[in-house]
Amino acid sequence: MGLGDDQDGLVAALEDDAGLNPCASDTDGDGCNDAAEYYLRGCDDARNAVLEPRCYVNETQAEVRYVLPVGAGPWGRVSLRLPPEPQLRVFALEAAPSGAGARNGAEFLNVQAGATLRFEIVLQSPRGQATLTRGKIQVLADGQPVGAGKLLIMPLPECPIVI
Repeated sequence: MGLGDDQDGLVAALEDDAGLNPCASDTDGDGCNDAAEYYLRGCDDARNAVLEPRCYVNETQAEVRYVLPVGAGPWGRVSLRLPPEPQLRVFALEAAPSGAGARNGAEFLNVQAGATLRFEIVLQSPRGQATLTRGKIQVLADGQPVGAGKLLIMPLPECPIVI
């Protein structure tokens, strides 16, 4: 099975079966890549991350948001568990409402129940990423799973040689 001409990571036969255009990476033009439409059922779920490497850029990033359960917590430490990919990094960005948790590098500390947490996932130096990669994101509160999402890393597009 060959990849479609659009470099979205889906094989042409799969795109054909799904009614997608193998020559367009975003068949319906809504800004959501065909692979994300197929594997994640769209780009609207803030718990999912799509990383799309670009030519001549050293990193690509995506934000995810999780609302922690009400009626549980508070928690001492909340973090994300990602697939074992050495080029992936996580950064804690914001806890809402204000004061719902303290950022500490890749995690939040002293997190209240019902808090909304915003993380950034960064793919560093995506050179050589030739295939579509799918994985699971787990939200851990004091080491226990309390939420989940999906991670989709798009293949690096064919980059023209600049002389």
